[in-house]
Amino acid sequence: MSTSYVLQVATTQDVYAEQLAAIPQIAKLGNVFKSSPPVELTESETEYVVRCVKHIFPGHLVFQVRDGRVCIRDIIYLYD
Repeated sequence: MSTSYVLQVATTQDVYAEQLAAIPQIAKLGNVFKSSPPVELTESETEYVVRCVKHIFPGHLVFQVRDGRVCIRDIIYLYD
């Protein structure tokens, strides 16, 4: 008797989609078509690091800006 297990690993794209779906204003846009890799907007040597991820929806562009200090805060910008 053998038992097989399926290991499911969430991709970065899956994690972003789940985070965005938790925001009602973003969830109504539909499914994320594609998300870019994080881009550093500040120098890595500075006191804080700010990163931006671009999310593409049908007809919309969403920028997720992450402040990487001690507490992480996300700011979402929505463009039609």
